[in-house]
Amino acid sequence: RIDVEVGQPGGKFYFQFNTARLPAGSTVETVGFPVTAPDLPAVNAARDAWNALAAVPAAAESTPVKLAAGADFSLPVFNGPGTIERIDILPSPSVMTNAAALSAFLRDVMLEIRWDGVETPSVECPMGDFCGQAADWVNARALATGAEEGRMFNRLPMPHRTSAAIRFVNDGKTPCEFRVAVVRKEGAPAASAGYLHTAWSLSLPRDIGPRHTVLRAKGRGRIVGLQLSVGFPDKESDRQSWWILEGDEQIRVDEEILPGWRGTGLEDCFNGGWYYRQVVANPLSGLLRKIPYDAVQYRHFTLDAPAFRESVDFEFERGGQNNDPVRMESTTFYYLATPAISGSRLPEDPAQRRWTRTLPKMQWMTRVAQFEALQDESGAVR
Repeated sequence: RIDVEVGQPGGKFYFQFNTARLPAGSTVETVGFPVTAPDLPAVNAARDAWNALAAVPAAAESTPVKLAAGADFSLPVFNGPGTIERIDILPSPSVMTNAAALSAFLRDVMLEIRWDGVETPSVECPMGDFCGQAADWVNARALATGAEEGRMFNRLPMPHRTSAAIRFVNDGKTPCEFRVAVVRKEGAPAASAGYLHTAWSLSLPRDIGPRHTVLRAKGRGRIVGLQLSVGFPDKESDRQSWWILEGDEQIRVDEEILPGWRGTGLEDCFNGGWYYRQVVANPLSGLLRKIPYDAVQYRHFTLDAPAFRESVDFEFERGGQNNDPVRMESTTFYYLATPAISGSRLPEDPAQRRWTRTLPKMQWMTRVAQFEALQDESGAVR
């Protein structure tokens, strides 16, 4: 990826390389430009595949859920082999019109999924983050997660061999109502298909010293998606700067001494550069929020998905010198060959999951303009 910004004194230029290791003996075909007749079928197939992924999924039959404070609700267990193709969540209209209630709803309700009768959940994540929603609801779609028309969704494939059990838990202090739709295809998944897992992780401003842990897991698998929120709390106003985006990511796989994957800045990991420009929602990466000084960004890994055979250790520095007192929240989607306990690192107090930074009045219009840039009029109104 190469970007050049023109029209300003000096301009700006940056480039980014991602690599993927292929099995020995693999071949790679190159498509030339202009496209020639022999390559046209492959190009058309790729275009059709992307168009299918970009299509708005049709609404599915949904189940109403009413959760009192502290209550839980389980869907009937799906027995037999199959693949969950999509989970849709539709909050009640009363929640959708209230920004504060909606923000709390996204973090208060936990989603748990257990595969093949394993007692511990492999998916354990705030419901909003599972669908790509973090600090607030944004009507925008990525490849596998997003929200639109009053519903949020996750359509990462979720194979299972014997069963899938889905449970919701309201850790908040107020009741909530929503509807849930699960689209599932019966039949044995491919032998190579792994099990979806999540890791939700939080580190606070006081946690200076260690890097922010994104994921630590054992087994054989692959990371396919990451959403990261980073920002200063109000009381750290004297330290606030975009230096927080100079924190590098590093990934160690299979007990590496030195990280085989080492980044050059937080925004670079999410296919941005120069502290980003404007909010954007692309299929594989995007920036859903950028307000001095906090940002919400995501990336889906496809051909460059970090793979591991025995273990993975994924961390982010806390700013350029790993010493910025920032709050960092991350949601990681990854597959393992066998069901295991989720990699989530949840705080003892569920209230800490909420993003509580007060938005100064001088930044209100900035945020409104960002919703409008994403063509989310309802978000601007809220």
